[in-house]
Amino acid sequence: MNTGRKMNHNQPSVMIQGEVKHGTAPLCQLIDMNERRKVLFKGWAESEKAKKKLEDAFKSLEESRKEKEVWMERHRIAEKMKEAAEKKARDLQAQHYDRSKNIKVTDDDFSTIIAKLGKFSGKLSNFPPNSKSCFKKDLPREQLIQFFIKNIDNKAEIEFLFDQDKDRIDYALVSVLVEKLITAEIVKHIYRAEIHLDSKINDAFKEIRELLESTGHERWISDFRLKISKATYDLIHRYDKDNKARDINNAKREFVISGIVTKLSVIYNKPEDIRLRIEKLVDMAIELSLPIRGQEDLVEIVDLEVGNEVYKNQVKPMYRQFDSPTIVLGVSPVFLAKSTKDDENQSVNEEEEGDITRTYLKDHTLVYPGKAIY
Repeated sequence: MNTGRKMNHNQPSVMIQGEVKHGTAPLCQLIDMNERRKVLFKGWAESEKAKKKLEDAFKSLEESRKEKEVWMERHRIAEKMKEAAEKKARDLQAQHYDRSKNIKVTDDDFSTIIAKLGKFSGKLSNFPPNSKSCFKKDLPREQLIQFFIKNIDNKAEIEFLFDQDKDRIDYALVSVLVEKLITAEIVKHIYRAEIHLDSKINDAFKEIRELLESTGHERWISDFRLKISKATYDLIHRYDKDNKARDINNAKREFVISGIVTKLSVIYNKPEDIRLRIEKLVDMAIELSLPIRGQEDLVEIVDLEVGNEVYKNQVKPMYRQFDSPTIVLGVSPVFLAKSTKDDENQSVNEEEEGDITRTYLKDHTLVYPGKAIY
């Protein structure tokens, strides 16, 4: 086709860069392959790191799963062992109880303990009247009041009681306060002992009792206490050829007796006479100590505190009657046990006076009543 333009074939042709295009990018744009390789390598390295992290995470999860399975299996085995141990312990306890349930310290049951406590209480009540000839009649009234306040620690109540007779010393009141003082010492050192007079036995039993309580095995305590009481009794009375156990208890006995006699020497003359009377009281209390601890149901001792409600079926009145619904001054404690029924002592008159089921300790019934001024 003739365009009307002549071409000079001898003249070199020239291509103007940028005039011919493909899409929007210049066809002749150069690519830096080194940069491209760096970018690709960096991306590959990061993907490898991510892959490694995923592999590590998976491996860690797999290890955790296997470890969890191991621990679950150990836990299952431990549970089975625990169940087996508990069953064996129950079986052993049942066998032990079945073979030894008839073991008792002495043949004393609650009926004989009640009788012996009554005898002891009567002898204790007779001590002040029988010792009246030894009483220091020239003792100043105020000194006597301070003696009882120091040894009984009921200042307001003691002053109130002495004020009922301001012109003289009322020996009936002195008798009640002396009985309270002696009772407190005997209950503290003899009847409140874990087992008996020997402190080592008491400390050992207390430690084991607290262990059984802390581990939820309280049901074993009663049987254990009974057996320890029996072993202690046998050690003292049958098998102690060298009298070592008896000597230890004699030392404690002497401590109790001397403590009471020393206190009473402030208001009584003839210390030897007083001592003989106190020895008999302490020996009676000691004789009852192990049988009381050796019952299947532990005898609980509840002190009658000032202000306690008066349960007339459980408290004997002493001294003057103030017709008070609450305790003016407790003299001796109440002895209670969890499953003892003292129906013989619940008379018709007591039923008329109020609810005979009321007690100073929940779910416990009377073994022996206390004494108080009210």
